[in-house]
Amino acid sequence: MANRKPLMQVGLLISMLLMCLLQTACVRFGKEVQGRIVDSETGEGLSGVIVMANWMLSTLSGHGRTNLHVAETVTDEKGEYSLPKWIGVHASRPARYSQPNILFLLDGYHPVVMQNKIDTDQEGEDLLFEEKKQTVALKKFRESNKRYIAELEHVWGSVALDYIAYGYDCEWKNVPLTMTTYHKISLRMDKLQIPHSLERLQRLGKQKKCGNAVEYFKGYLDD
Repeated sequence: MANRKPLMQVGLLISMLLMCLLQTACVRFGKEVQGRIVDSETGEGLSGVIVMANWMLSTLSGHGRTNLHVAETVTDEKGEYSLPKWIGVHASRPARYSQPNILFLLDGYHPVVMQNKIDTDQEGEDLLFEEKKQTVALKKFRESNKRYIAELEHVWGSVALDYIAYGYDCEWKNVPLTMTTYHKISLRMDKLQIPHSLERLQRLGKQKKCGNAVEYFKGYLDD
């Protein structure tokens, strides 16, 4: 009997293409993303930096967004990081970015976001992360706590963390380091009695469906 596996694979590919043409589902993928994070003053690699990447889809109207793929990792002792390639089937919507928006977060440093431009009318070039290892310098934070809160709140919106924190598919489970870091800083600001709107685990969405966030992230909160 002839090997039917190649025929099955071809059939699956044709089915996916038909779904895409019929605007029901499309195959999306992302290549591996690598880079290095350094201290802006010393030039030395920074370990323990959270690297959170968010690939987005726009809605059919073009006025909304949803998550295509979310991932995070941390830098090693040399300040290097790697986010693995991925593939998935998603609703047929235009990709808002062909590359991810990436947040670099280390408590005590200015948070940094690298974003791609949305359309060709904007100035600048696309950030093709997988084609070049980006080196990003983080600067130590020496300003007020209020300013620190403002920066953290700003980058929360820049990488669409609201869509992760309150999404329908429990996406917040994919970024435990990001969510627990915001939670810890939020508690610290509470003790200092500094007003803020930093997110905490108790407010993450869909916990009846996804489970209790504090319990789920307990291992990240014990240190």
